[in-house]
Amino acid sequence: MDIDSVLDFGLKLGADFAEIRHVKSRDTSITFVDGNLRYFASNEDEGYSVRVYIKGAWGFASTSVGSYEQLKEAMNRAFKIAKSSSHLIKESYNLKDLKAYKAKVKTYIRKDFEEVSIEEKLNLVKSLDQSIRNYDSKIKSETVRYNENRDIVEIYNSIGTFVEKEEIYISANALAISFESGKRGRGYSAIGGTGGFEILEDFGVSELGIKSARKAIEQLSAKSVKAGTYTCIMDPILVGVFAHEGIGHPSEADGVVEKNSVLEGRLGEKIANDVVSIVDNPLLERCYGSYVYDDEGVAAKPRYIIKNGVLNEYLHNIETSSILGFSNNGAARADSYLNPPLVRMSNIYFEKGDASFDELIEDIELGIYAKGFEYGYVLPNNGQFTFKCESGYLIEKGEVTVPLRDLSLSGVILETLKNIDLVGKDLEIKSIGNCGKDGQWVRVGDGGPHLRVKGIVVGGVE
Repeated sequence: MDIDSVLDFGLKLGADFAEIRHVKSRDTSITFVDGNLRYFASNEDEGYSVRVYIKGAWGFASTSVGSYEQLKEAMNRAFKIAKSSSHLIKESYNLKDLKAYKAKVKTYIRKDFEEVSIEEKLNLVKSLDQSIRNYDSKIKSETVRYNENRDIVEIYNSIGTFVEKEEIYISANALAISFESGKRGRGYSAIGGTGGFEILEDFGVSELGIKSARKAIEQLSAKSVKAGTYTCIMDPILVGVFAHEGIGHPSEADGVVEKNSVLEGRLGEKIANDVVSIVDNPLLERCYGSYVYDDEGVAAKPRYIIKNGVLNEYLHNIETSSILGFSNNGAARADSYLNPPLVRMSNIYFEKGDASFDELIEDIELGIYAKGFEYGYVLPNNGQFTFKCESGYLIEKGEVTVPLRDLSLSGVILETLKNIDLVGKDLEIKSIGNCGKDGQWVRVGDGGPHLRVKGIVVGGVE
């Protein structure tokens, strides 16, 4: 099929810019719950999305049928939407600094998961489930999930871009729930990345269930902390969540354009301690949120959101970079052909410092070592946050001592960034997740080193 002729059709209708994205996806998911196979499915999907830009307005349409006539019809629908919307745009803008990219890229894999038998995958998930149940009689429930995905995306636009990318990623996670004498414990572990079946093997999938069970059992003997203000050590998982929720989302430039970000108007401003640098990097090898070209066909690059305490850049797509007058740094992502690309993160993390763990805790008289993440929120417009931690420990006179439970951390992002005074040298970017925004979910990674924050509010049940 001649995609170029469909793009030309859009331009002849009157579009300033036209784009077609062809997506083919294949995934397999397996879930065991309490020793029973709860879910096992393999799915394929394919379709096309069409976008048109006219005088500050975008039109979007999609179709699962890739014939020439259907694509022309989708282009016509998108054009009508953009044309009708353009009259409602108060501040029109022109697309700027558009660059055509041509590339074909694939994810490097050593062991294709499609060549691994169904029986081996089922046995893996079943054995992880059994390892949790057999760990201790106090384990009362467990859930184990396995997911593999292969996406082939082709991106064409009217300025000459043609990018074909194959993105392959895989993950597994395990949840253990313990119960004794009215007290409940929870343990969760997950691994994954871009690559084949070797990702799970290299990242220690065989220990995934045991790690979750161990966490759940330890929580049964953990104590609640007295609420108050403490010096806290945050582990790499919690640090990653802090980077993602506290800085990543406010740095997405669509929120800046909408004046719904605490970071609006602060570029070049010192917003954190000198030891703080936060990077969003889609080019990291094997990390879960990695990609080489974004879903507008723009080459990806590392984005230094905060550099030595200074707010350095936002995350952009074609639209926001044109409106705000910055270079497009390739942060456009879509979860399927059914949705248009949005400004999104990839792998976001604090850069490592030079402190050892012992140096982080050695002069803390009474503090908290907070670990993991269960749930939480950040208000992007003012930076207020609350994070419920998975677990923690008391720090007394420079020593990690009593296990803790029911921990939460609260504060204001811009104040907390200035209270980070030491950053560890043990960088980890292994956390995996699926980030939701405007009804779309995309894979992301996050992490960092251990770091120390002074004067953070810790909530507990005492």
